[in-house]
Amino acid sequence: LSALAGMLRFGYALISMAALFNLVTVVKLIADPGLVQSMTSDELATQAYVWIKSFRAQWHFALALFGAYLVLIGYLVLVSKHIPRLLSAALFISGL
Repeated sequence: LSALAGMLRFGYALISMAALFNLVTVVKLIADPGLVQSMTSDELATQAYVWIKSFRAQWHFALALFGAYLVLIGYLVLVSKHIPRLLSAALFISGL
């Protein structure tokens, strides 16, 4: 189960990085004078809106993976004899 938790955490990191690249694309889109000159303001706003919506969708999916990771870590803490059960409850609640 700990390997599954590691894979969930790794997946969360990858998807979060991909989502952040969408925000970087928005900054490049707005900051590049050549692109600003070649598009109308409506086209530029539409492109920025699409990239931001894409960021939000990916970010929400990444947060769902992170929640699953926290729930799984909470279970692993629960079955462990060396870590207080209060920490397990905190991880379960934060994962939901």
